[in-house]
Amino acid sequence: MFKSPNNSVQDRSNDFPYFRKTWRSVVIALLCASFLPLAVIGGGLYYYMSLTLKEKIIESLSTEAITLKNSVDQFLSENSFDLKLLAKNIGLANLQNQEKLKQAFHSLQKQIPCFIDLGIIDSNGNHLNYIGPYNLLEKNYKNTDWFNAAISRDIYISDMFLGYRDIPHFIIAVKEKSQEGTWFLRATIDTYYFNGMLTKITGKSKAEAYIVNHKGIYQTYYNEKNVLMTQSQFKDIERFEGVKFQEKAKYLIMTVWLEKIDWLCIVQIDREHAFKDLHQFLHIGIWIFVSGLILIVMTAFLTTNHLVSRLEFKRRSIRFLDLKLRQANRIVLLMDIAFGYFREFKDTLMNIDSSAVCIHDLVQKGNLENILENIENIRSEVSDSRHSIEAFLKFIKTSDPIIKDLNLNEVLNDLIGFLNNELQSKNIKVIRNYDDSIPNIRNDLSQLYHVFLNLILNAVSEIQHDGFITLTTQKTSNTVVIEISDTGQGISEKHIKTIFEPLFTTKPGSIGLGLSICAEIIEKIGGRISAHNCCGGGACFVVELPIKFLHPITINNI
Repeated sequence: MFKSPNNSVQDRSNDFPYFRKTWRSVVIALLCASFLPLAVIGGGLYYYMSLTLKEKIIESLSTEAITLKNSVDQFLSENSFDLKLLAKNIGLANLQNQEKLKQAFHSLQKQIPCFIDLGIIDSNGNHLNYIGPYNLLEKNYKNTDWFNAAISRDIYISDMFLGYRDIPHFIIAVKEKSQEGTWFLRATIDTYYFNGMLTKITGKSKAEAYIVNHKGIYQTYYNEKNVLMTQSQFKDIERFEGVKFQEKAKYLIMTVWLEKIDWLCIVQIDREHAFKDLHQFLHIGIWIFVSGLILIVMTAFLTTNHLVSRLEFKRRSIRFLDLKLRQANRIVLLMDIAFGYFREFKDTLMNIDSSAVCIHDLVQKGNLENILENIENIRSEVSDSRHSIEAFLKFIKTSDPIIKDLNLNEVLNDLIGFLNNELQSKNIKVIRNYDDSIPNIRNDLSQLYHVFLNLILNAVSEIQHDGFITLTTQKTSNTVVIEISDTGQGISEKHIKTIFEPLFTTKPGSIGLGLSICAEIIEKIGGRISAHNCCGGGACFVVELPIKFLHPITINNI
């Protein structure tokens, strides 16, 4: 049974994996880190400015609506008061005199030139006297709406109506009582003067002002159009206190009721015109954002592409250095083995030399039978040497990675055969605990030769003379496990966690690359390597290899 590894090598990705994929991730991260704050700041600033501007517009509309309401209320109050004062001071008898009424009318016109005519009307609706541009002296108002409404009030201000003159106008009527009975002083307000007054109040503003009655009928001009006595967008409006703001699709509207009459003052501004400055700010902001976006994108692409190119260059340099280190490690390993082969070649050459001497002596003696026997010995020695040289060259030559089906038992046997001279010279026995049922795996033979050769030679180095190396294979669910144990001194507990680190070594003259290269190779082909001490002494290295080859990209994405 295999023991749990005490220090399995952690999965280590390549130094610079997938630079272009990383480059895309870095570019996306940089762009998000740049654009999101810009978008949040710009959006927040735009939202704040829109709220601030809207508040200022509402405040401005409210001020204009209240100003308009106060001005109209004051206008109606003053004119109503003047008419009331005129009726009380002059009296009905004097006002029935045409000259007196004319003087009173001109006096009013001097103060405020807003009156078109004056009329004195009795309780039956008949004109007692009249001054003005229309022929109304013989008209009776008993059945008119304004007259019936004025009977119950001391001061009455009408809505716009046509009347006998068939022209839109409104009147102010004051009721008085005298010895002669109840009578009315009625004055017609100049519509153009009244609308001009509204224009002066809001003339400096970008807003539009107009007045409607409680039914929503226009009482003043609107948008430079003669819309008097037509239906507005407001209908059957209920009276409310204070000012009221309304936001329509096209307009921002502020409304307020007059005090003296059920008229609604309306001040409105076109939404597009109101937010014109905000829209200009938005367009400038978008232009700046797009310009910044282009600049950031270009900067991110150029700088990161330059860095990635440098990394790719460095990676090629590192890979070249890694290849040279592996070749150096392979040469170091084979130097230890080469001495055994050279000894064998020396013995072979000595045997050939001895046979050649014998052949020379036999030729002189004419003994042909023994000559042929020595020639066969020479040929046998040459053949054995050729096979040994081929085996040696097989293991020392480097080859391109080739993925193919491999039987690990056969791979290990090839290595033991290759190291046979080294093992025999040091009297080291190999115990093979192979599981014959393990499946073939798909992997790179040259890489596995490098790893197992390194591990077996490490075991030989630890044993030195007279010992055992045990090779064990076993299948798990998705992997094949190879255990290489020896009867050497084992691994120090303080070193067991660092033996796979580059440049770590406890051997004099060693550069400490063997085990780190093994760990790197095993990880690249999708496996794991670990080390621990055996219960009976000695070190044990465990290699786990996937049955199906995993490409490094697949490995790093898991």
